[in-house]
Amino acid sequence: MSNPAVLLRELGYPETADTVDDLTDALQRIVQWSEAYPLDIFPKPDYAKARQLLEAGGMTLDAISADCMRHVVEGVGKIAREALACLTNPTGPLMQPS
Repeated sequence: MSNPAVLLRELGYPETADTVDDLTDALQRIVQWSEAYPLDIFPKPDYAKARQLLEAGGMTLDAISADCMRHVVEGVGKIAREALACLTNPTGPLMQPS
C-alpha cells in the first residue's frame, strides 16, 4: 500500500500529520469492515433455498441483497466523506490540489 503522505504530495494536497492520520484511519476502518464477516463464521448461504424461503414469505432475495448492499455502501461512503472532510478548507469546499 502506498504511503498516504506520498500520495497526498503526488496529488498536490498538503501532507499534514493530521491529514495523513485521518486518511490512514479511514482506510483502516474500511479494511476492518471488509473483514467483519469471515466465511468460517458466516458461510455462504444456499441462495436458491433462501430465495424459496423468502418468496414463500412474500419477500425477494433481490430486496434483501439490495438493502444489505445499501447498508455497506452507505457505511463506506460515511467513512470516505469523513476522510475527505480533512481535505476541506475553513470555508467548506473540497480543497483543490495546488
